[in-house]
Amino acid sequence: KKQAEEKTNLIQGYQEDNVEIKIKKESKLILLGAGEGGKSTWVKQMRLIYQNGFSQQEKQHYLQIISQNLIKSVQLLINSYKQPQNQVFVQIKNLQIKSPFNQELILLLKEIHSIPEFREHAQTSTQVVDNYLYFIDNLDRILNDGLQDVDLLKARVKTHVETPFSCVYNGIKYVFYDVAGQREARASWGGRLSEVNCIVFFASVIEFDMVLAEDGRTNRMKESIELYSQLVNGQQLKDKPIVLCLNKMDLLEEKLKRVTFKEFYPDYAGKNTVEEVSEYIKLLYTKVNKIDLKYRAVQIFKTVVTDTNLIKNVCHAVLKFSIEAKLKSVG
Repeated sequence: KKQAEEKTNLIQGYQEDNVEIKIKKESKLILLGAGEGGKSTWVKQMRLIYQNGFSQQEKQHYLQIISQNLIKSVQLLINSYKQPQNQVFVQIKNLQIKSPFNQELILLLKEIHSIPEFREHAQTSTQVVDNYLYFIDNLDRILNDGLQDVDLLKARVKTHVETPFSCVYNGIKYVFYDVAGQREARASWGGRLSEVNCIVFFASVIEFDMVLAEDGRTNRMKESIELYSQLVNGQQLKDKPIVLCLNKMDLLEEKLKRVTFKEFYPDYAGKNTVEEVSEYIKLLYTKVNKIDLKYRAVQIFKTVVTDTNLIKNVCHAVLKFSIEAKLKSVG
């Protein structure tokens, strides 16, 4: 009997050790959030930090995307521009979305943005992609010298299908699933949620004055908070640790120079500063979590996902958090 008990204990101990070894070897995380929150940029950062970056072929693909983003944005700006329009406006209106990124395109873009009123219109518009004026101001450099890593990070790329990415850090394999955040894509999240052991939710802090592309009415920040609430309070995720990334802090600073946060959130009583506004946004997210924190760990970061040095530290913290939470869940 004693030998049988010892054998049972030995087998049990071996099984427990193997469980811990398996857990330590792999951790799965899913990147969630509404569209344009920064999920895909995070994956690009992971490639720069943990892999060898991007090939020339991939950079050429990104250049085409950047060109298309610029053409779409400038055409939207022209459509909403109320001042007199000259011949350059007509030429840009007639551009095909897939026009090549060349000297001809650059001259047109530079000419239209040399008009002070049009540039001001671009600065205040919510129709353009993030970092639109950054690319306008760097057209010559990009054409002559090619894309740099910072350009790739600032380029807006819409996620259409689930994109897995894996890396090894401190002997542990981490698998990230980047999924599309638009409304029509969210129904496909369910199956993957049951597999992962950590949720990384991206929330843009600059969307308080913007509306969804899907319907042209719904406030994007309110939509994001509602989505976060549904996720954190759902039965499927009640014991999953969550990382909340309040992203685009650099763009918030620029936006608050020309937009008053209180106009869109009348209950806000603080100053129109990055520090106070971002803390209020953080509160808007944290207060919707109805599950006691002793049952589910939550970690919050204020991020600039285009800043590689900052994100490297955040990445390491997120990886450590995810594996510690997984070990705790079985311990």
